[in-house]
Amino acid sequence: MEDFEMVDVLGGGHLTTVALCTCSISNMRVAIKMYHKDRMSPLNERQVAREIRLQMSLQHSNIIGLFAAFQDDEGVYLVQEIAEGGDLFAELGRAGGFLPEQRVATSIMRPFVSALAYMHSQGILHRDIKPENILMTSASEIKLADFGLALDLRHETPKSCVGTLDYMPPEGGGAVPNLVPSYGFPADIWATGILCYELLVGGSPFEADTKEETYDKIMQGDLWLPSHLSANAHDFWPLQALHLNPEERPTAAQLLRHQWLAG
Repeated sequence: MEDFEMVDVLGGGHLTTVALCTCSISNMRVAIKMYHKDRMSPLNERQVAREIRLQMSLQHSNIIGLFAAFQDDEGVYLVQEIAEGGDLFAELGRAGGFLPEQRVATSIMRPFVSALAYMHSQGILHRDIKPENILMTSASEIKLADFGLALDLRHETPKSCVGTLDYMPPEGGGAVPNLVPSYGFPADIWATGILCYELLVGGSPFEADTKEETYDKIMQGDLWLPSHLSANAHDFWPLQALHLNPEERPTAAQLLRHQWLAG
């Protein structure tokens, strides 16, 4: 870390600390995600190695770039592109809980779905789509981030459904047991539909206190559709992205061609 000067702590969790840093050689501002080695299990070590490998392989204007990764006795460090505009969760808070439909469609969902379609074309399933993992630059450009749960489906088969409860698909959480083998790219499409709803309406459409109650709501189709939203918006997420059967959901590439995203 001798080549970097820490400016501020941006956040973190049990395993990680994320800091805004300046490179002493290039004077570039970057975000460094540090995994603390003394808190990591052997499984965590394998997961971090996978995260680095997958994120390093992705080159898209709407995906946070990973410039380098290194380690020392204390941690593993991921040197990433900085997104100084914060994340969509904070943006929702600043906006009062939801965002205007036109902005959601053209400035957020269109670039986000473009990034997702690219990821899927490379065989990579994100598995943790939510507002906290979608960042913005100072110019409000969207950047998909956090590949800690991502999988390369060309080389791995998902053995469990992970991520945030409100964004988990029915096929991965047991609501539709006979569809569990279908857990794959359609899980990201389901999460895309939940994300879209949250940005337009505020809150998750199936939010509940427990996983069982959440999936009860999903199976009941208990989804409130605001009348002020356009017909194209209603078609984009409840009728397509949030289809109970994963095999009936469109691909990310198909969603990208949806009329709602065309503006």
